[in-house]
Amino acid sequence: MPKLQFNISQLSPLFVYLKKQQEIEKNRRIFELAITFVLISFFLFFAVRPTILTISSLVGEIKSKEILSSKMKSKIDQIITAQDNFSLAQEKYYLVEDALPQNPNYVNAFNQIDTITQQNSINTNKMIFIQSEKNYFTTKISTSSAFLSHLNFIDSLFHGRRLINVSQIVFSQNKETQAKGQVNISIPIDIYYWDNNKYEKK
Repeated sequence: MPKLQFNISQLSPLFVYLKKQQEIEKNRRIFELAITFVLISFFLFFAVRPTILTISSLVGEIKSKEILSSKMKSKIDQIITAQDNFSLAQEKYYLVEDALPQNPNYVNAFNQIDTITQQNSINTNKMIFIQSEKNYFTTKISTSSAFLSHLNFIDSLFHGRRLINVSQIVFSQNKETQAKGQVNISIPIDIYYWDNNKYEKK
C-alpha cells in the first residue's frame, strides 16, 4: 500500500504538467480563434464591405434606370399618340377653317350663301354684312319664292360648312305673292369666325 502511494505522488508532477499543457493548448486555440475572427472581421469590413456597397449602389442605379426607362417609354408612347392624333386632325383642319375661319372672310360667306340661293332658284337683293362687337357678323335674307324652295334653302344653309346661327325664320304672304304662288321669307343670319387676337396671352 505505501508503495502505491509513493508511485502516485511521483506521478503528480506529471499530471500537473499535463494539465498546464492542456490549459496552454486551450488558451492557444482560443487565441487562434480570436485572431481568426478579428482577421475575418477586418477582411469583411475593409475588403468585402466596399464591394457589397458598390453592388448595392449598382443595383439601386439599375432599378432607378429601369423605372426611368419605363416612364420615358410611357412618355414617348404618349408623344407618338399625340403626333398621330395631331396628324389626323391636321388632315381635317381645312374643315375647321371652313367652319370657323380666323377672320370674317366676308367673300367666302357671300359666295356660300349666293351658291345656296342659286341652287334653290331664290332671287336675293344685295347682301349687307353688319359687323358685331363679338366674333360674328350679320346679314338678312328677305325674298319671295316657292315655299318648297325656301325649305330647301334653309336645309342647305344649315348643312353648309360655315358656322351660322339663325335666330328666327319669318314666313309671310301678301296678295301679290299669293297670286304668284309664292311665300315671303325673312331670315336673319349670324355668321361666326374666330378672332385669335382676342385670345392671345399677353
